[in-house]
Amino acid sequence: MSKYLIVIISFFLESAFSSIFYKDTLLLNLFTLLSLYVVYPFFKNNKKNYYIMAVILGFIYDLVFMPNFGINFILFTIFSFTISKICDNFEETFFNNIFTSLLIIISYRLITYLIYIIFNNLNFDILVFLTSIY
Repeated sequence: MSKYLIVIISFFLESAFSSIFYKDTLLLNLFTLLSLYVVYPFFKNNKKNYYIMAVILGFIYDLVFMPNFGINFILFTIFSFTISKICDNFEETFFNNIFTSLLIIISYRLITYLIYIIFNNLNFDILVFLTSIY
């Protein structure tokens, strides 16, 4: 039950921080995305439920936060598969956790930025991209 509680809390934190500390960036879902990485060890023996949770989380996230429906639905599913492969092939150490978290954040920001450039006629600006990573 604690695995679902972590995801629910991260989702509500996401909501609270996006309404209180609104900043004009591409997207602000680092809590929710990183919660997929945090809860994976709880699902190591039951990956099917992990993937189902990621799909549902992406769907709900798109309904609540995104003007373009489907982006996080697809990306959360892809990242859940990627996170499971990374966690299965590398041992969990402090530096691996930091590296994996940074890799998830940078990859997500890059993919969403490219999607916005392609589909929303956003002009490419490297400074906007770099500041969206934080």
